Amino acid sequence: MTPTTPLATGNGQWWIQTYNTSGYGPWSGGLSFTVSTSGLPGAATLVSPSGSISTTTPTYVWNAVSDSSWYYLWVQDSSGDKIKTWYSAADAQCASGTGNCSVTPATSIATGDGQWWIQTYNSSGYGPWSSGLSFKVSAGGLPGAATLLSPLGTISTLTPVFMWNAVSNSTYYYLWVTDSTGEKIKEWYSAAQARCASGTGTCFVASPAVLAVGDGQWWIQTWNDAGYGPWSSGLSFNVSPSGVSPFYPLAFKKEGQ
Repeated sequence: MTPTTPLATGNGQWWIQTYNTSGYGPWSGGLSFTVSTSGLPGAATLVSPSGSISTTTPTYVWNAVSDSSWYYLWVQDSSGDKIKTWYSAADAQCASGTGNCSVTPATSIATGDGQWWIQTYNSSGYGPWSSGLSFKVSAGGLPGAATLLSPLGTISTLTPVFMWNAVSNSTYYYLWVTDSTGEKIKEWYSAAQARCASGTGTCFVASPAVLAVGDGQWWIQTWNDAGYGPWSSGLSFNVSPSGVSPFYPLAFKKEGQ
């Protein structure tokens, strides 16, 4: 039955009594309900994790929905469904219905690509699912710093080969070189392009630019899916090719002066 009489908001209860030609039957047990002033809750907006992350137990953060009393967290990782758990607004630290909700499940997620969603709920029923937010868990976290090898000191070529020790979990390397004229090289190289895809041994790339005679310096920054690693220490060099003097006179004196 769907009576047309509207109910007031707040707590209520209902019963059924039976009847036939022999008379009235007993009343049923009562059933309680609450009429929510705002109806079904709205959709949550997800904040993080998003993009590349370096932990297998991230904190899931989303914007609170004012009239949602429960949140259902659904997480998929590269192996499939991993987390399906209800959290009260109080458990998610957003009982006020404002600000951010956050939970940190103990369940570890696998490395690789993943996605997560939130569904809202209150006493009126289930709200809509949020849009999904994608992430990627990188194995091993952020890469470390590279150790540079050469060029170092005086060199006799304008196009040296830059060499450094491989960093095991770095998938890209950023080469930054300055020479006597200023910034000369700013280039990304994959570990494969630097001949160190295995993450061991020595990486090396030939200079993509002709360097000027004089003093220079170079650095390497590492990177993987978890983000940017630290810059290496700088290594200084001086380009002094055989037969080319790094010093040039500004003028010649006339004979007799």
